[in-house]
Amino acid sequence: MNINEGVIKDLLSSLNDYNATANQFSTKISSALNIVALTMLGILIYIEIANTSKKLANEHGLLSIDLIVSICWKYFVALAFVLLSDKIIDAFVWLSSAIGHLINGIPLETTEASSTVPTIPDSLSWTQKLALAPIYTFTNFAMWTAEIAVKILIFLRFLMLYIYKAVAGVMFASMASEEWSSIAKSYLRQLLALVIQGFLILLLFKVFGAIAMDQVMTITAGEGDFLKTLGEQFLFLAKSIAFVSALFGTQRLAQKMVGG
Repeated sequence: MNINEGVIKDLLSSLNDYNATANQFSTKISSALNIVALTMLGILIYIEIANTSKKLANEHGLLSIDLIVSICWKYFVALAFVLLSDKIIDAFVWLSSAIGHLINGIPLETTEASSTVPTIPDSLSWTQKLALAPIYTFTNFAMWTAEIAVKILIFLRFLMLYIYKAVAGVMFASMASEEWSSIAKSYLRQLLALVIQGFLILLLFKVFGAIAMDQVMTITAGEGDFLKTLGEQFLFLAKSIAFVSALFGTQRLAQKMVGG
């Protein structure tokens, strides 16, 4: 089974190419929320300097310039992340697309016909074909479900990416504070999981295509042998169902890869 060019194009699209309107809206929301993010940074740096000064006073120490600079440096980095949040999200998506293009550029040693659902051999009798027909029908339904599933997964992935882009500045603002840094780390892990999911879906299709090729060749080689064809057809159906299940599990797999 092959992914059509339209699905590949959507899967490897940038946020702007997939839906320019949604991307522009997310960018505007992100810019508007940067005011909140900058306010958060100001409050957090004031609290940290005040707490550090109080702690040093209790220990009869002084708040030196070096200590102030070390504190301010963390917030300067966080400020850069806030101001460049749109570009950072776009860069993550671009990296995912670049990896996807590399994967898609590696051809399988097969033809388009050999990676489709195996047909019932013509040499079988009509009763044998009738017995195989339900399995063949369910296998085609499973493959059709896989095509629908990947389109839904692409839509949900981009939907979440637009939301993550809209709130990126606020999330990045928390990275400088030790008490709030876990929020930024969790956000980055979930963002990376969405990014990785893009090329995982494509890789899953490629690997399944290689497996399907061997299965089809086995069924073709056993043409005329009803029991062997029945077993191989049923096995192909089971693999197709497992493939659909694996598609829906790509998000969880991506989260595991980033430690989520």
